[in-house]
Formats: sequence, structure tokens, C-alpha cells
Amino acid sequence: MLTLFRDLVRSKVALVIIGLLILSLALFGVPDLVGTFTNGSLGSSLMRADSRRLEADEVDRYADNYVSQNRQQGGEATKQSMAESGELNSLINSVSDLRIRNAYIDKLNIGSARQEAADWIRDRELMRNEVTGEFDRQAYLRFISQQGYDRERDFETALTDDLSYEQVRLGLTSALQPPDGMIDLWTIFQSEARNIAFFTFGLDDLPEAVERPSDDEVTAFYEERKDALQEPERRQFSVIAVTPDDFLHQITLTDDEVRNEYEAQIQRFSGPSTRTYDLLTFSTREEAEAALIPLLTGEAPSTTNGLLSEGLTIKSDAQGGALADAVLAAPYDLWDGVAQTSNGRFALYKVTNQEAGERRPFEEVEDSIREELTASRAERLYSRVYDEIDNAVGAGFTLEEMADSIGTPVYTFPPVDQRGFTKDGTRVRNLAVLEDALNYGFQLYPDETSDRRDGSDTQYVIRLDRIVEPDVPALDDIREDLTQALFMRAREDAVSEYAEQAIQRIESGSATITTEAQALGLDVVRPPMAISRMQGQSQGLSQTALAQIFNADLDEPFTAPLQGGMFIGVVEDIQIPDASSLAALRSTSEAELRPLIEDNIERGFAELASENVKVEFNTNMIESYIDQYKVQE
Repeated sequence: MLTLFRDLVRSKVALVIIGLLILSLALFGVPDLVGTFTNGSLGSSLMRADSRRLEADEVDRYADNYVSQNRQQGGEATKQSMAESGELNSLINSVSDLRIRNAYIDKLNIGSARQEAADWIRDRELMRNEVTGEFDRQAYLRFISQQGYDRERDFETALTDDLSYEQVRLGLTSALQPPDGMIDLWTIFQSEARNIAFFTFGLDDLPEAVERPSDDEVTAFYEERKDALQEPERRQFSVIAVTPDDFLHQITLTDDEVRNEYEAQIQRFSGPSTRTYDLLTFSTREEAEAALIPLLTGEAPSTTNGLLSEGLTIKSDAQGGALADAVLAAPYDLWDGVAQTSNGRFALYKVTNQEAGERRPFEEVEDSIREELTASRAERLYSRVYDEIDNAVGAGFTLEEMADSIGTPVYTFPPVDQRGFTKDGTRVRNLAVLEDALNYGFQLYPDETSDRRDGSDTQYVIRLDRIVEPDVPALDDIREDLTQALFMRAREDAVSEYAEQAIQRIESGSATITTEAQALGLDVVRPPMAISRMQGQSQGLSQTALAQIFNADLDEPFTAPLQGGMFIGVVEDIQIPDASSLAALRSTSEAELRPLIEDNIERGFAELASENVKVEFNTNMIESYIDQYKVQE
């Protein structure tokens, strides 16, 4: 068996099989959908898969969630950047995939997960009333609103679709067992090791120097590449921008104000308080509710059939669930309820005593209180500036007059292109990240001033000062840059050409790896350890070099580009794992293969869906949707 495997690998058949396996695992799936549009009678819908439609507001929801998450992680994503980068196009592809997949599940009549969706909603802690522990419709509505859904039906449909597909996925992939032959082949593929001999050479190692390009060559290159050398239109903007922080310096607080705030929030600056309470528990909610009114009218707990516990205590920072929250929120010396306990009983409770926690000294928290009060009052001043800006714009104030009125400077930026870059390649970050400023600014006329624009935590007004028209730099201004670029390209071409000739000489038998290295005055390197696919990068080899090493036959030369040079080598030995190694690595290989096969099956299901569902795309609506977020030319 091992002999067969050894011969298989040496003959490249294994590489073909593994290559096909990897290609199928990585590439098999639904093709790029937003490239095969067909117009249909879809109205405003972006696409339709059988009876399922995709509307723009759903793509908006996904895009808004992406932008929000990206910003929370320190990113600078906007819908404009998504449109320009093609991410909106990819997002429509992905959501369309979901529509097609679930339409196919509908068609197969295997996707009813409504009960599972109902159970999912009921089981979420966020959907429960904090006191009763039961499903709270208002909490549920808040939750779906936070997820970006305007209607319950839309959220419930999406949830049911996800759970339906999960049922299908588990049915397709559960209990998968890769065949032993595939496991062994994968093990060989991953564990095969190769001994190589190589040398590297760079620009300075070439046997003949590369001549710098002549003036005529530079001139010809300039004429050929004029279109690519053209500088884009750039625009110079002036902006006034106001944030809450701009008002911090206007806030002055007295010591008495800070002290009063400390007293008003004394609970916050005190240690956990202790509440003592009595507890009556009942078997059913009805029994508890029936006992509450007599207790409130003065009846003794002993007149009920509840189980009484007296003198219980709880700290204000307790995390004990619904009962703890209810006791901490209960009125003093008054029976209240009903709350469900952790053992399933239903409780009434009465707070009989409360002891305040130890106060933190005022001096310890004075600075934080002062900072919070200052920020809060600055936020209020910031909110008032909305009307001031709107009034100034309506009155026809210039940008400078607005700045004087509001008390903020005017920022004038150097001319930038539509991505926010200056001619020298510097990104004007303060302008580029100001939400929608560039997109809007490139729609203004010269000397036109915008109305107030809302950039999340910034209110701004932008003015177009001047337009720098597109132009091609004069040859004399960029001659040296072009000369250097052509020279570097010629040297790199010379390195590649020499490497190709060296490979041909080795393959023909007229030279060896050693004689080729000696011809350049270099030494051949033979790593002491054999190289494997799994550990190659840790041994300092790039992915490109590894691919070339493992694509070569025994005694066959290979080459790979390096930064400013070339890597030339020969495979001198191929080591295949023996039977005991195969057995030892089988469980690891199986664990690696299983998710790959599962993913392949899921992609295959998606392919079947795309073949068996009638799909229509509304080309015009999709292009219009994406274009609305692009920079307008």
C-alpha cells in the first residue's frame, strides 16, 4: 500500500487529486450572482427567488450592522466605502444566496421551523420580564428593533429561515465519516517532506549591469502612458465641524455643584447596601396572587398557606435572577410580588430593614463627577448648536461668519481626490472620515456652501473653495521618477530572465544547482530539516516558494520571486510517511477533513438550490441602489 502511495506522489497524480480536492472544497459553490442579472417584472425588489423577494431595506439593514460593528472595532467603514470597494455588491450576492437557499428549502417542503423559532424567542433571557421571569412582549419588540427590524414578521421570518437551514445542514452533515483512503491521502499530502538545495540572488548579483533607460526611452514611455499618468480632479474644501468636546472649555462648575451631584448619586458612590426581608413562597402563581391582598390589608403571613422565611438578607449588588431583582426594587415595609424563585415556586416578599453601604469619600470621586457633569453640559450645548447652524445657513452667512457666530474655527484642507488623498499621496484623514463629506462635497459648485450635515457625533458645514482640474504632469516634472521606475523594471526583468535561463540549463543537464550558484559567486544552501507544507512558513519560506517546491518533481528545478530577487532550487529528496506515521496521524487528518467535507456539502446544496429555483435579478434597481452611495463623478 505504501509503495503505491509513494509511486502515486512521485508521479504527480497525487498532486492532481489533492489539487482537485482543494479546488472543489474552496471554489465549488454558487457563482457570482451580481454579474448574471436578468431583468424581470420585479418592481422595486432587487431580486426574486421563486416567491421570495429581496428588498433594498434588507440590504440596508445588513450594511448598517456591518458599518456599526466596523466602527466599534476602530474601523472607518461607511456605505460609501462599501459601494466604492465592491463590498455592497458582495453583500447583495450573499443575501441573494440566502434567498435562493431558503426558496429551495420551501420547494423541498423540508423547512418548517416555526415551533423552533417560537421556542428560541421564549428561551432568550432578554425576552423575559425581570420580575416575573415570563415572556415580555415589550422586551421582545425592543430586541428586534435593536436588530434593525421594523416589523415582527420580518424578524420572525428571518429567524425561521435560519433555523430551517440549520435543520437541513445538520441532516446533511451529521455523522460524516471521511473514507480511509481519503484520510491517508490527506495525511500524505500534509505530512510529505522534501529536502531541497537552493540559492537566492538579487539585482546586484547579475553578471552584467543593467543600463539606465535613455531619454528617448523615457519620452516614449511617457507618451504611451499619458492616460495612466493623468492626475484626477481634486477639490479644496473648507469646513466648520462641531463636536461635544468643542464645548468642554465653556463649562465652569462650582464646588457646590459637584458636591450636590455627589449627594444626589450617593447610592452610586456607596458600597453595596443590605436589605433584610421576609419571604412567602407558594406552589402556584394563583395561590401567591390570592394571598397578596390579605397581606396588604394587614393579615398575618400565618393566615396564608405559604411557606414563611424571615430575616433573609441580600446585597444590592447581588446577581440572583428575577427574585433578587424584585426584592432590591421592592418598596420598604410593604408586601409585594409575585416573583418566581430558582426552584420554581412563586414568592411574595417584604423588605423589613435596609442598611446603607459604606460611602466612598467625596474626595475620591470628585474628579470623575466633575468630568461627567462637564461632559453632560457640553452635550447640551452641542445639541443647541443645531439651531444656530441652521439659522446661520438660512440667513446666508458665509462660513467664516458662521464660525464667528458659533465660536469654532474654519478648517481649510489641501485639494483632495474623491478618496481623500492629496497629490503627494497623503490621506487627509479628518476630511476622509467625516461621514459623507467627500461624497457630498464633490456634488457642490465652486464657492457653494452646504447646509448643516449630520456626521454622527459631528455637525458640519462644508464649502467648495476651488477645483483643481485633471491634468497630465509635464514630462520634465516627472522625468526622474519615470527614469527610476523604468530602470527598476528593467533590472527586475533581467533577474526573471536570468532565472528562466538558469532553470533551462539545469533541466537540460548542462548545469547543476551548484554550478549556477558558483557562476554568480554564491553558495548553495541545503536546509538541515526536510520541508513540509505544514511547517514550511515557520522555516522562513513564503507561500509562493512552498507552492513551487511541492509542484516540482524529484530532481526538478523550481524558482520563486523574492523581494528584489529570485529563489532557485532543486528537489533532492521526497519523504513519504510510513504506515505507523499514517496510523498515528489518522485522527488528526480526519478532524481536519470533516469540516472541509461538510463545507463542500453545504456549497453543493447551495449549487443545487441555484439550479432548481427560478431566480430573477433587477439589474437597474441593484445598480441604482449601489450608485446612490458612490461618489458622483
